[in-house]
Amino acid sequence: MGFLSVNGVLMTFKEYEALIAQYKTQGILQFIKLFETHKDKHIEVKDLHWGEEIEYSLYSFNPKEKIVKLSCDANDIIQLQSSKFDADNACCS
Repeated sequence: MGFLSVNGVLMTFKEYEALIAQYKTQGILQFIKLFETHKDKHIEVKDLHWGEEIEYSLYSFNPKEKIVKLSCDANDIIQLQSSKFDADNACCS
């Protein structure tokens, strides 16, 4: 990635504190726009190349209580699903 330098003026925490809600709102709007843009995109495993990264996070939603929780066993679930995918798609000669 390289060295990142600051090209603007640094803010004090007090200055930043007044903008926190605005930054959160912009972050959420940016996420929604990216999600809407890419939600139907599917990349076949064969089309992935070395160095391309895919990040996974699994969440559980409780709409009744309006709670979202990050699943701590996501890595295990992804590995299990990946091994099932590999077994189901094994090519026979």
